[in-house]
Parts: sequence; C-alpha cells; structure tokens
Amino acid sequence: MVYLKNETLQLINVAHKIMKNEFELIHNYLEENESLYKGIQLYFSPLQKADILFIGINPGIGYFKSNNKNVKRFNPLDKFEYNGQKYYLAKQTNKLFKELNLGLTFSKSVKINHFPYDTATVNDLNKLLEKHKEQLKLYKTAKNFVLETILEVEPKLIICEGKSSFDRLKKYFEVESIEYNDDTYVFKTENFVAIGYKRNLSHIKNKSQLKEKIQKYYTSKS
Repeated sequence: MVYLKNETLQLINVAHKIMKNEFELIHNYLEENESLYKGIQLYFSPLQKADILFIGINPGIGYFKSNNKNVKRFNPLDKFEYNGQKYYLAKQTNKLFKELNLGLTFSKSVKINHFPYDTATVNDLNKLLEKHKEQLKLYKTAKNFVLETILEVEPKLIICEGKSSFDRLKKYFEVESIEYNDDTYVFKTENFVAIGYKRNLSHIKNKSQLKEKIQKYYTSKS
C-alpha cells in the first residue's frame, strides 16, 4: 500500500462518510437484535497524522459497566485515551514508551480496534461476528475501516495489541512476518513496521522483548 495524497484524500473523506453510514446501519440492527452487543466506538484518540497507531481487537465493556447503557460514538476523541488513564494496559503501555524516551510521540498516537463493537468478552465478540457476518458484512466493513484509518494516519509504527490483532493485519497486507516469536511478532511494508505482542487480558506478557523490537525496528530508524 502506498500512501495517497492530494485529490485522492478527498476520495478517502467520501469513503469515511460511506463507512460511517455502514456502521450506523450495523449499530441500529445490533442494538435491536443482539444482546451480546454493547455499543460501538470507532476511535480512542484524535484522528490525525501520527507516527504511532495502536490497533486492538475490540473495545470491551467498560462504557457499559460505567453507564449501564450501550455506547454509540463515531467521532474521534479530543485526546489519546492512554494519556493519564489508570487501567492496567494503558499504564503499562505509557510506561514502556516513556522508558524508550518516546513519551511525546506516544502522547500524539492514534488508537482504533479491528472491530469497534463493544462486548463483554472476546468470545462474545466472536459469537456476534459469526452470527451476523453474512447479513451485515462485518468482516469486510472492519477491514475497510482499518485500511482507511492507516491511509489517513500514515503511521511509521503500528502496535498490534495482541497476537490476533497482528495476525489479522498481516493477512490484510498479504505479507510474511520477519519475526514471529513466542511473545512478539513483526512485519514490514514500504511505509510502516507493525509490531505485535502476546497479551493475557490487559497484561503485556513480555514487555522487555516488546521494547527491544520497538528499539530495533522503529527507534533506530527514526
């Protein structure tokens, strides 16, 4: 994939409008017909050019627990969610990037998920996807969302928050890994390096190895 410029960006803006319309239809249907569905959140940061893009699997159930209702949020946030957050994955990730002297770059990151649908567990997400994938084209819409976000953000480093996030992104770009270890994974394109890590719920399994890969493939090239 080569990043696109000028008039092509206008086409991306049109694609964003189409995509949001598709997510609106998906949201309306699932809200009425699927008890596993707890809402939709597209972005966990501003949507802007950024060196670093984080991609998780799905948002979880935090909003529903806090507000006792489903969420519907299509617009970007005013600031990157991991800035100042106290939940464990955010704290770990923030600390790791500060230790790499990348705190300022990290603070301007963009974050999304492969699937923007809130569910209580990943198992519930998988049930939802399998049940409605044909009727709602959930996999196709999710893929388009991720690829359009990458085009707009133009990241140099993509952090895949979990093995399944990495494997899915690698499949989209039809490339081979240059590293695929027990706890970390790496592939490269002409535009960015993608680094994934094994996680146990909100715990990064091997933080030292993840730091090593970021230093090797991103920090040393910056």
